[in-house]
Amino acid sequence: MKFVLKDTDEWFGAIFSTALYGGVAGLVLFFVLLFAGGERVGSASNALFEATRAEPLLLWISGAGIAFLFTQKCRDWVFPAEAALQAEQRANERAQLLLASESKRLELVAKEKASKDAFARTMAEIRQKELAESARLEAMQLELDGWKAMSPFQFEEQVAVMFRRLGAEAKVTPKSRDGGVDIELTLDGQRFAVQCKRFNQGQVGRPDCQALLGAVISGRYTGGMIVSTVQPSAPAMTFCKENGIGVVSGANLVHLATQGAPANLGSVLLASRRH
Repeated sequence: MKFVLKDTDEWFGAIFSTALYGGVAGLVLFFVLLFAGGERVGSASNALFEATRAEPLLLWISGAGIAFLFTQKCRDWVFPAEAALQAEQRANERAQLLLASESKRLELVAKEKASKDAFARTMAEIRQKELAESARLEAMQLELDGWKAMSPFQFEEQVAVMFRRLGAEAKVTPKSRDGGVDIELTLDGQRFAVQCKRFNQGQVGRPDCQALLGAVISGRYTGGMIVSTVQPSAPAMTFCKENGIGVVSGANLVHLATQGAPANLGSVLLASRRH
């Protein structure tokens, strides 16, 4: 064990106490051996008694050893400082471990809370987007239902109004003998033929697209466009793409009518030009 004393006075005190109590213990040991000598104890005690009487230093050393090992006063001088230091070190180590453990726990709690908050924000954003998309689709459906509720002639008039709002000149053709062209559209000096199809259900078929293409060719239009409340069939869409027929239908019609700009109409007409 490493002995720790605070200053020189404590060292002198420890040495003095060891010498003092060692001498007392030596005297006690001497008289014990004196009265225990003879045949009552045996030859071993007699031999030790004779040795201590011949060598008093041996008696003092023995007493000092006993005092050093068993005298509480000496231990009080030497050992408490070391024990207190070790206890303080252990207490500091435990405190540091507890502090590190608590810091780690708080860090984990903070990370878990941040993760939960981020997840909650993400879910809230997703929910808001879903609600906004649902509201948009609902409004679009209501708008489309309004287009479907019109009569065929009202539908043509409203489509013409939409084109005029987007910056084009739009003229509804006579109700009879229109040659498959419901609206004549003029933009930047170019003429386009528009065929309107207001259906509650079903699809625009390939024959409708073929009839419009014939009207475009015979009327020398720059291009043609079908405006419908329903989607064209797959064959009809293929025919339109191959022959430069523009298509505005369903949701696209609602978007163009409610949020469209002249640039949107320009892109539609660009796709409507015959190759």
